[in-house]
Amino acid sequence: RGGCTFVTKVKVAQDKHAQAVVVVDKEGSNANSDEIQKIIMADDGWGNRIRIPSLLVSRSEGQKLIDAARKGNVVVELAWDIPRGQIVVADFWMSAGSKESSEFLK
Repeated sequence: RGGCTFVTKVKVAQDKHAQAVVVVDKEGSNANSDEIQKIIMADDGWGNRIRIPSLLVSRSEGQKLIDAARKGNVVVELAWDIPRGQIVVADFWMSAGSKESSEFLK
């Protein structure tokens, strides 16, 4: 994850016209997918300016993307499918003054 916050990473990528960001867990991490889901990508004050999706993946999953990218172009499709007929629990994190969050909740 390096020396800057998750939000700063995403803001820099967004400023360079990225359409989404996949953050790979730090080198040497053995965290699995279940453990990664518990990590909060906290807001450092720039979150209200982020307009692109981002996600954190484990090092082992991310390494596959890194290796593929070193060989050539990689296309990643992000699908936000919610299973039907099942109970889905989701956490919604927002800034208290976020206009977008308030509109989303309406």
